[in-house]
Amino acid sequence: MMLKSKISYLTLEEGEELYSAFDGIYFHQYQDPLRSVFVHQPCFTCSLNGEVIAYAVLELHRFRKASIWLGPIFKYETDKAQVWIEFFKQLRKFRISHLTLQPEKNEVFESTLNFIKKSNGPSLIRTHWGMSTAIKKLHGTEEEIFNTYSKHHQKEVQNARKKEIKIRPVESKEDFEKLVQLFLLMFQQKKIHHYPSELAKRLRGEYDYINYSGNGKVVLAEKDGNLVGASVELYAKNSSFYVFGATDKNVKFPVSYSILHTSFISLVQKEIIYFDFGGYQQDEPDEQFAKVSKFKGGFGVDTRKYPERLIINPGGISGKVIENLLVVRNIILKALGKHVS
Repeated sequence: MMLKSKISYLTLEEGEELYSAFDGIYFHQYQDPLRSVFVHQPCFTCSLNGEVIAYAVLELHRFRKASIWLGPIFKYETDKAQVWIEFFKQLRKFRISHLTLQPEKNEVFESTLNFIKKSNGPSLIRTHWGMSTAIKKLHGTEEEIFNTYSKHHQKEVQNARKKEIKIRPVESKEDFEKLVQLFLLMFQQKKIHHYPSELAKRLRGEYDYINYSGNGKVVLAEKDGNLVGASVELYAKNSSFYVFGATDKNVKFPVSYSILHTSFISLVQKEIIYFDFGGYQQDEPDEQFAKVSKFKGGFGVDTRKYPERLIINPGGISGKVIENLLVVRNIILKALGKHVS
């Protein structure tokens, strides 16, 4: 069969066309090609006779490193070998030297691994524990939702009510700048390694996408006129995905509990059934991530574990060199007391 493929930055029209062509298939938010237009992520597409049969949105990092979260997405359950040939060919053309691939399904994990073993091009550097997520099912009245929380979380939600925290949408450029500054402050307080300009660009992309599509919300939490918290959520069909949440470490009352509880109530009214918290690890060795996972788990969630991640050298440029550079980088970050992602 004759396949055509490319990696490109989609236009708005191309993103909408691709999104509608895959309608009926569940999308994890990271794989929404329309969203990739606004957050400026390149998209791999593979077509057969003019019909797109597979795609993947790439998240680019420094050192020509890239990640694909819960993809690629395949339209048909057919032999994927030819698609993988096109996929790795395009990665090399796009000069991707190091790829982290987190499949959503076991069959995609096995298919990728089998292709790499038989191929002379890409090589497997290593596997890594697969991501997990915590998903809360939303239904019932506010009281019924409240009763699904742990005793600790119920107490914190009640404490937040007494503080009369105001939660409202971002409405202006000034609001957005406050949002960015709060996220930068939180990353600094928690010593999370980040690039400020890239974080601001990512937040702007999410905000613009939500404004255009209506598929999400960006909210601020205020106390006595002061910004104390914020969150970004994206919608896909009957699900909401928790992209970012931020609070000021110096604020000593339960802002995040109030934001999420309020969100759950509004999502039920929108007939959204699932709230996906994103990253979750019960046995995470990183203390900070473990605390975040415990926080998410207290809302009464079900967990889902994805297959292992594949760390791949697509061929062409040595991924081993990149891997060694990243090891050195992580050692330096740990020595400086910073969080390593």
